[in-house]
Amino acid sequence: MKKLIILFLIIGCINNNELIFDNNVNVSIEAVSSPQKMKKGLMNRESLCENCGMLFIYDEAPKQVSFWMKNTTIPLEAIWINEEKKVIEITSMNPCENDPCPSYKSPGIVSYVLEVNQGWSEKNNIKKGNYLKIIKYSSS
Repeated sequence: MKKLIILFLIIGCINNNELIFDNNVNVSIEAVSSPQKMKKGLMNRESLCENCGMLFIYDEAPKQVSFWMKNTTIPLEAIWINEEKKVIEITSMNPCENDPCPSYKSPGIVSYVLEVNQGWSEKNNIKKGNYLKIIKYSSS
């Protein structure tokens, strides 16, 4: 019972839009699950804070997905995360300069995709095989 109370206290201290990896690295997220917001993603944004990202949520229907960088000016990484909340791959994605834009396909079935600034994973020691420990969000 004591451990459960401590867990609730720890979770209660986390802001509403944050996830924490198993190596205790956290990132503030903008969570999206609606098709309209997923389609727009980080298009037309000029910057993304150092420890911020956008979490795409497919947890009700895990599937293989693809992303493109049309109208995206920020070099990004896609962290592909499966149903068990395990990182299955990390892909660098560069802004699209010419049509048609290349497509970046998930390496398998995913429940989540986290977009962060390019280089963020290496800087924070996030690798294939890491797990998400806590995901707390309100999606739109």
